Amino acid sequence: MFRTGLSGLMLLVMALSFGCARTSMVERTSKWTPKAISQSRLPKFDVPITVNDRVVAWLDYFQGPGRSHFARYLARSGKYLPLMQEILEKYALPQDLVYIAMIESGFSSRAYSRAHAAGYWQFIRSTGRRYDLQINNWMDERRDPVDSTIAAAKYFRDLFDEFGDWYLAMAAYNAGEGKIGKAVARTGTRDFWKMIESDRRYLRTETKDYVPKFIAAAIIAKSPERFGFGDVVFDSPVETEKSTVDSQTDLQVISKCAGVPLDVVQELNPELIRGATPPNEGNYSVNLPKGSAGEFEVAFAKIPSSERMMVARHIVKRGETAGRIARRYGVSVREILAANDLQNASSLKRGMSIIIPTGGATKQRAKEVAVAENERPSGKFVKHRVQPGETLGLIAQDYGVSVSDLKRWNRVKRNLIRTGQTLKVYGTEETASVAVASKTSRKQGAATYKVRRGDSWWKVAQKYGVSINELKGWNSLTAEKDLAIGQNLKLFASLPTSSETVALSSSANNPPQMSIEKSGSIPGDLLAIQLPQENKEPKNNDEKPDALSYKVKNGDTLWDIAKKYGVSVSDIMKWNNFNKKTSKRLKPGDFITLKVSVN
Repeated sequence: MFRTGLSGLMLLVMALSFGCARTSMVERTSKWTPKAISQSRLPKFDVPITVNDRVVAWLDYFQGPGRSHFARYLARSGKYLPLMQEILEKYALPQDLVYIAMIESGFSSRAYSRAHAAGYWQFIRSTGRRYDLQINNWMDERRDPVDSTIAAAKYFRDLFDEFGDWYLAMAAYNAGEGKIGKAVARTGTRDFWKMIESDRRYLRTETKDYVPKFIAAAIIAKSPERFGFGDVVFDSPVETEKSTVDSQTDLQVISKCAGVPLDVVQELNPELIRGATPPNEGNYSVNLPKGSAGEFEVAFAKIPSSERMMVARHIVKRGETAGRIARRYGVSVREILAANDLQNASSLKRGMSIIIPTGGATKQRAKEVAVAENERPSGKFVKHRVQPGETLGLIAQDYGVSVSDLKRWNRVKRNLIRTGQTLKVYGTEETASVAVASKTSRKQGAATYKVRRGDSWWKVAQKYGVSINELKGWNSLTAEKDLAIGQNLKLFASLPTSSETVALSSSANNPPQMSIEKSGSIPGDLLAIQLPQENKEPKNNDEKPDALSYKVKNGDTLWDIAKKYGVSVSDIMKWNNFNKKTSKRLKPGDFITLKVSVN
């Protein structure tokens, strides 16, 4: 199927597969051997079954590290085996091919691979469409158990006609018929086992393990008790009946009319990926639990067509883009354009009423987002007049609020503010007094930096641990203006330290040493950076830095903290004995150690 990867559900299996297989083949301590399995009474199969070391390696894996996954696949198979095997039989194919769906997706409609293959049989778009599966903004029949199995049956029939061997057909299903055709030509054999043994680099490990994995899965699935899966409770097949809707309909409407929970309707119609039947699809068939179609049809007939689709409608406002609207409603720009028959995003105009292709659940989410965007906190607000060099970040810090709140209260877009602009800041009198103290500290504590040859906005910002936007804001410069040699830049820092003067240690990956002096004791004050003289004597290398304790705040990352204190992430990890896993688990309220030198 020209696929280049397994489903996300099987990534863990593949990550360990070949290492596991090799270990099992060379140093296997399993009670199973190819001879023991071959001589025992295996269930009947309608495809060839070869048992060798590769197969035994997968048997060991499914009973060991992969047991929890395989038990889940087994349980889920009870729901789909009868349905899928009936379709395979209809196309005169071996019914045991159903276990391809087990190793591909674990019988999950939601399975999705890194190669963008989806559904029970893991079709990529091109192959799915070649076998008549509809894949668009509203539906994806790769996720429908009936339609996808029919497509898989047609594809396997073609593959067997081409190769005349089920093992080669399976390998081609994984790697593509062209790939296997070339492998046969390169190795000079049509025996799958000889081909993968003689092939060195052409075929991927995934393809070489594909048939052994299928055989192992089929053996266990047909005799689960023998391989330690006797405790698995199999899902029961779902009995359904069909009914039709003659206009686009929200699944919530179908759920209410049928008197069944929404999640049941969604599970029985997994191809409907937008929570509604497709537009312009007259008499679309939906699956309902057996016995509910009659009730549904009576109730549905009473609902006018205009009330069957719980879509959201949006009036385009000034300055709104298709991307912003799409993010607000949790859909893609392409879906919005398709739902409104628009050619491109520039077709959106102010005042235009557009349909948002959502189901009822997403419509409710959109309402909540809209309320959140427009709400204003109760209480008094302070009017702040933007001073030269101020940025949203500095103002937000002065008042102890977030930048996002500041932007929302004042309908500011893209962090752009101008000198003289008046901003509303909601808070208390104490908030205002803190802001006045911070601004006073900032005005008194500005340092200057003289631009040198080779400097850029990025280099200066990185050198002193600030952002480019802050640097430009402090100096009232625009993005278009380049730095000039000899130009003086104002610099501030925003590091919550003690009232002492702290010298940040320097290393190959850190900014040069600088002293940072705090002019007050108010938390969150801005600190004036006093740049070192070029000929300043270096510190004694024997001087040991003191350890400071930093309390992690909500949203902090190691990179944020390292930038804030002018140290490297690797230093913080070393000081706190972090590894890659533990460093990703910072929690608000945790304390971490920072080592800086105190003058």
